Amino acid sequence: KSMINNKVWRGRIFAGTVIVVVMVTAFIMRRQGFPLYENITSYLQFHRTTAPINFVLLYTLFSTLLIPTLPLNLLAGFLWGPLWGSAITVVGAALGSLFPFLLSRYILGDYFSTRFKSGKWQGLYDQLMKNSWKVVAFTRLNPAFPAGMLNYFYGISGIPFIRYFVATVLFLQPPIIIFAILGSMIGGIMQPEESAKMSRYLFLLGIVLTLFIVLGLILKKRYQKVEKEENQLVTENTLQ
Repeated sequence: KSMINNKVWRGRIFAGTVIVVVMVTAFIMRRQGFPLYENITSYLQFHRTTAPINFVLLYTLFSTLLIPTLPLNLLAGFLWGPLWGSAITVVGAALGSLFPFLLSRYILGDYFSTRFKSGKWQGLYDQLMKNSWKVVAFTRLNPAFPAGMLNYFYGISGIPFIRYFVATVLFLQPPIIIFAILGSMIGGIMQPEESAKMSRYLFLLGIVLTLFIVLGLILKKRYQKVEKEENQLVTENTLQ
């Protein structure tokens, strides 16, 4: 548990640091009068189709190469707002979870089988065999688990592809929406005339965070209940 808690805090510290650095940079650039936002807006106007496609391809590449995708999540919200930014990122995350899964299942299975022999991965594998898609959902919502490595891990696990893919796409959406909203708020910092939208974004962020926490608690409680029932069953069988 201590190892997982340490990973949770490291993940939170990393995410918080990235967000603070980006926001401070945006504020400084706005004060200094850099026309960055105007240049980006102009680029998007002339590349309405290719810009999202390039973003999705870049996101897929980052996921496949195990490069953190948090900056891209923020960038999507900054460029396209919370709605379209979330939608475009979900497409990128879906493809980014698909290709590593297929690589480890059909091409590089032998290699990745040797990469997941530690105790924590074996424990996760045992839980996956018992609880199937619920474990996928739990790990997608839990920052203790590295999303990139999970894609390869599930490829060698034997979980049916449809269950893996549907659970992944559904339960990656809450954190994606949160970071898209934060990215939109960064865009508001760089645009004085858009500051009125900040209150709406904060309200929307509060709703999404609440739903995210509630969903995580429900899955955690369900996960603990199943584990408790299994432990009781093992104890009863031992006593018999």
